[in-house]
Amino acid sequence: MKSYNSFLIIFLSLIVSSCSFIVLFNDFVNNSDANEGVYSYLNVDKKLHEQAVEYITAQLDTNPPDSIFILAAEHEVSNAQYNRFLKSLRDNNYTDIYQKCKRKRSNWIENKRFELLDERVVNNYHKNYAHSKEYENHPVVNISREAMDYYVEWLNAISTSDKDEIIHYKIPSKEEWLEAYRKNKKHDSAFYPWETDFYLDNNNYKLASFATLDLRQLRQEPNQNELRLSKNKDSAYTAVFEGPKPVDSYIENDYFLNNMAGNVAEIVLESCHEKNDSICVTHGGSWHSFPDKLKKYSTETYSLPSRFVGLRVFVYKCYYL
Repeated sequence: MKSYNSFLIIFLSLIVSSCSFIVLFNDFVNNSDANEGVYSYLNVDKKLHEQAVEYITAQLDTNPPDSIFILAAEHEVSNAQYNRFLKSLRDNNYTDIYQKCKRKRSNWIENKRFELLDERVVNNYHKNYAHSKEYENHPVVNISREAMDYYVEWLNAISTSDKDEIIHYKIPSKEEWLEAYRKNKKHDSAFYPWETDFYLDNNNYKLASFATLDLRQLRQEPNQNELRLSKNKDSAYTAVFEGPKPVDSYIENDYFLNNMAGNVAEIVLESCHEKNDSICVTHGGSWHSFPDKLKKYSTETYSLPSRFVGLRVFVYKCYYL
């Protein structure tokens, strides 16, 4: 079997052909302590299991594993995790890849869909969101689809595998993501990950980070923790965006995963347009989405990089007897 630990070459033969590329991370030292995140096992059906075996066999050019397990990260990729990736690129002189993977921080203040009524919050995000300690546990945003692939490749380069066990990080397929949304399939299309069709708790607190409508007139002194936007300053309503929250915020679903709905919209393998990988269909909704877009089968289309889009990493654990 081809060695998985040295001179790692991963052929990303994605369903979206424009996202396919080959890259060699041959200067990284495998380090199990560097593996990122906590993962939960998914209960997958025969179809998903067979797809996983087919994928890993083609991806690594190896024999089918004797057993394979699919796991999902409990949290979206955080700024702290992504910053360790960028530092590793710099330290190992991957200058070209580093430039491709840098965040487009200007997205916080450019390409506004609405007129921002409180520039203070947005300017703080622009200056501090990517690198300050205050936001290190918030989800990474404003990165390209290509950067997401490089991040996953880096995880594979620093992972520890051997001839009997292969750990393979990946962006999930659509079917894998839908499985992770909620284990209990009762009221599948109507319920949110927290096992109800309500998006507020009994005390009227949000159960995720998403947009709401404030029917009151605009306040003269907006809350510092809210982005308050409107298409029209004279409008009787305001769309209230609270911005991204820490990746471990809110209640977990029955797979122990946080923020499968809201916070940042998430990418799957099939997300991006064949001829333009900056146009991507996302799942789960974001802090910018209204509650109907947080449902399991709802999707939104964004142009990447976007302040509303991040990623969640999945893992295949493959065993050979």
